[in-house]
Amino acid sequence: MSKDLQQQARRKTILEVAGQHFLLHGYGGTTMSAIALASGGSKETLWRYFPNKEVLFAAYIEHATAAFRGRLAPDLDSNIPLEKALRNFAKHYIEEICSPESVELHRLAVSESSRFPEVGRLFYERAPKATEELLADFLEKQMVIGSLRSEDPNRAARTLIQLCMMARYPVIFCIQTAADINATGLAQTSVSDFMSIYGNV
Repeated sequence: MSKDLQQQARRKTILEVAGQHFLLHGYGGTTMSAIALASGGSKETLWRYFPNKEVLFAAYIEHATAAFRGRLAPDLDSNIPLEKALRNFAKHYIEEICSPESVELHRLAVSESSRFPEVGRLFYERAPKATEELLADFLEKQMVIGSLRSEDPNRAARTLIQLCMMARYPVIFCIQTAADINATGLAQTSVSDFMSIYGNV
């Protein structure tokens, strides 16, 4: 294995171990020393990759959410009929935000933000905001070609995302599990409501 691949593998291992610690112990209860020990390396090695806990947390959030955004991006295809594309996006978004890891990450960000504002900022920038920007870019293109009413694309993106977010609350409050959520049905309802506002009829 080349040196670059070894470094990539090592970095991934550190991020996975860090994620487990953040979710289990919280941001405040996680230490760089504990992560170094659990990942099988020295603190010096850890610091070469991540000079402090905030940088490590930001990298973990990016690691955890990049794949999430990557799975959503193909749904936003202008070659697919608009409502189908939005239903696909909404379905996969609902499935993702109701997944156990996503729920735990959301709980972590909410519970720690009052004591560590950087946690809330990092989570917001790399998860909700980044997803909103991804969707807004697609919606703006649809507005330009006349498939949607010409409105603020960022506000439109927030509207659809908030409609989908309703599915998460029963899971966050342990009323339902992710397996109980009818993502397909909720996506259809969310998109129908969205199109009643922004559809170019």
